[in-house]
Amino acid sequence: AYGAGVQPLNFRFIFKPASRVKPFVQIGGGMIFFNKKMPVSESTFYNFTGDFGGGFYYTLDRERQNKALVFGYRYFHISNFNTSKSNPGYNANIFYLGYSFSRR
Repeated sequence: AYGAGVQPLNFRFIFKPASRVKPFVQIGGGMIFFNKKMPVSESTFYNFTGDFGGGFYYTLDRERQNKALVFGYRYFHISNFNTSKSNPGYNANIFYLGYSFSRR
């Protein structure tokens, strides 16, 4: 099976924006569409997604503050929101490391 999704509702709240270490919390929601009913045959072709989590940015460039390492955690959920006979959900705990940069 394969699928594609969008998650247009995303909010990230960054605390201490002028600090070198910037903690954040986040929440998001969207939809994902598959080429067959997922995750079971009594389910639907579409599912809703939601996540929440947090982490922190560690600024690498103290002067411009436009480059940072990102350490985070997300709790991720997929389900069809009881729109069919069967509504098995899928949950995942995701830990991630990233690099963030911007032009200033």
